Amino acid sequence: MSGGGGGSSRPDPVTPVVPGKSGDGTGGGGVDPCVLTEETTLNSPVPAVVSALKPGDVLTVSVERGPPLRVVVRTSAGLTAGSITGAKLPQIIACLEAGVGYNAQVVSVKAAAVRVRVTNA
Repeated sequence: MSGGGGGSSRPDPVTPVVPGKSGDGTGGGGVDPCVLTEETTLNSPVPAVVSALKPGDVLTVSVERGPPLRVVVRTSAGLTAGSITGAKLPQIIACLEAGVGYNAQVVSVKAAAVRVRVTNA
């Protein structure tokens, strides 16, 4: 008997469309889940780093392997300012791992509370 059922393959929750990669030419026209904007507050802000931030500063966004897995934002000097969370975090992680770049622009700084807007780089 041959069964075809086994397999533990599960689809990814987000299938990123990496910019610059050509499709199959069928013109699917779907929305790219990696083109996004998310506004959030930094978690675990690093006081020595966030004290120097001001609105308009642009930080880089990257995945930091743990444990735990975190999405962190860093200054242009490579200093970690904090991490981000939010409803779109699984989507951001999947897209970062697929090679999509994101920036986090500082929206406001009130003591250690830093608000950032994450957008495509």
